[in-house]
Amino acid sequence: MSGALTCQLLDAPTGSMWPSAMSPRSIGTVNARLTPARLFCPTHHEAKLNSTFSLDIAGVDLSNANLGTNNASVVEAAMTGPDAAIITGNNVPVTGPGGRLLGLKAEQVYFRDRTGVSNLKPCIKTGCSRAICSDHNVISTCEWRPEYACYQKATCERQADGNCGFTKTRELTSCLAAR
Repeated sequence: MSGALTCQLLDAPTGSMWPSAMSPRSIGTVNARLTPARLFCPTHHEAKLNSTFSLDIAGVDLSNANLGTNNASVVEAAMTGPDAAIITGNNVPVTGPGGRLLGLKAEQVYFRDRTGVSNLKPCIKTGCSRAICSDHNVISTCEWRPEYACYQKATCERQADGNCGFTKTRELTSCLAAR
């Protein structure tokens, strides 16, 4: 486990993609909007993504993350740099001269994919009735249908497939069913 340092917390934008640092890299990516993961910085303060939960921790144990020697140093550099890393794992008790505190036993590590979704335009509500979710302006017929009211409060954002769309929440689904 590493010692505590000062750092800047990372803001993981909705829809940003983080490919796995594990071997083989084909394990997949984490979508910051859809996957519960924890974000770490060198102060060893973890913050659960898309949540207000945060916790000061004793450190990050990378030994179970199958990183290899070279990737472990890359992860350490990411945790101390501006790009950071998303690390999934479990909190475990760590005991030392200063007492007992939780640490993180890492299982997987993800880095931001600078060539993927994060370079795409943001999604916007568009069309005459603002019932279309797209990353560019769309011209549509100017009509009003009762279900369009549901989209006024709905969230327009990148979906798991990388395309823009309205996120299917309970509120949106029940509103559309009632129309």
